[in-house]
Amino acid sequence: MRIRLVFDASTWIFALHGHDPSHALLKRCFHLPRDVQLIVNSYCVMEILNALKNTTHDPSVEKHFWAILNSPSCLLDFDFPLSKDLLRQIRRKAEMLMIARMLELEPKDVPYLVLSYTHDAVLVTEDFRSIISKKNRIFDLLKVRIVTSREALLLIERNAAK
Repeated sequence: MRIRLVFDASTWIFALHGHDPSHALLKRCFHLPRDVQLIVNSYCVMEILNALKNTTHDPSVEKHFWAILNSPSCLLDFDFPLSKDLLRQIRRKAEMLMIARMLELEPKDVPYLVLSYTHDAVLVTEDFRSIISKKNRIFDLLKVRIVTSREALLLIERNAAK
């Protein structure tokens, strides 16, 4: 059975900059496309590109990111065209604000949650201040599982052992 994962921006940034366990998880996903599929949408791409511009000046990191997106490991669900205004537009949508308020989340986290829900995927985050602190409530309400990179690696290991 193939595991579907959605990485939030923090996971992508840690992974692309070589920080384990996020980096080990990304390598595992990239090299095992039959076992693991990464789900990415236009919102994710723009948030990651924005974060990369703020965290690195090495163009090879962004180039590596695009190579991963174009690999068989990724399912691209581009629901909006890529643009600089995309992040602001999505975060200000009434339904995103409503979900954020109901779940006591930051609006920036809601699109990842919606993407995970839509594709029956596990949401992977390293952001311990926000969404992961609400993981039990989110699972109870939406049945979306939220894990750290370390926990996602264990899920993949268990799945491969079956």
